[in-house]
Amino acid sequence: MIPDITTKQFMVLGCLRGSEMTGKELRAELAKEGLKQSMPGFYQMMARLEKDKLVKGWYDTHETNGRKRRVRKYQILGSGVQVFNQVLRFLETRQLHPAMKPIGRASSIGQSKRHREVQ
Repeated sequence: MIPDITTKQFMVLGCLRGSEMTGKELRAELAKEGLKQSMPGFYQMMARLEKDKLVKGWYDTHETNGRKRRVRKYQILGSGVQVFNQVLRFLETRQLHPAMKPIGRASSIGQSKRHREVQ
């Protein structure tokens, strides 16, 4: 059975597979894919992913130009990796529309540019 997650949640889990990211970095990755969302909506979605124990979030402190500020960071958890892989396998094995080509190995779905360069 395919997990009940949204496209945005799937993309977030994919982005986090490579490394931890800040909320700002995640929002930028989603925007590159045309998945724009308000800041409150984004953080509500992230809170749901945390509640479902798919990601872990915490505050980190960064200093910029002598000013300290708190930054929200996220990391995918083992259950998040499992959900991402289940959805990915589902997509790889199904042709969802006659006009679509089979997806095949979609191993880079949701990976950040930084993660793809490391591989």
